[in-house]
Amino acid sequence: MLACAVFLVLSGCSNGNGQMTAEQERINAVTQKVQKSYTTETVGDFWVNNYGNGVYYFPYCGNWFPCVLSTFLSIHTNLEVSGIAPDVAYQNQNGLPNSSYGATVGHNVTFKEKK
Repeated sequence: MLACAVFLVLSGCSNGNGQMTAEQERINAVTQKVQKSYTTETVGDFWVNNYGNGVYYFPYCGNWFPCVLSTFLSIHTNLEVSGIAPDVAYQNQNGLPNSSYGATVGHNVTFKEKK
């Protein structure tokens, strides 16, 4: 039984003949959809992801986040922040890279036009 479990772990998510499992195909499809749903925007020496409709992702935390946000607002003088939510790392069960559980890895920020 243990040998079978070790084999499955070492063989990855394939079904044994080098093809992806249905779960792996679903993850790849979702990943591709997400990657097509935003554009990357340069902010000084940094970058953010623009998802449209005033929704941006800032992949920065600590002192980097306020620095990049300030630079962003100096470029986009017509916008003001309407909301900020931290992006917290989670325990990934799919073997994809991640940070420590519960650590802030970036921020989702929404903006609206200044009145």
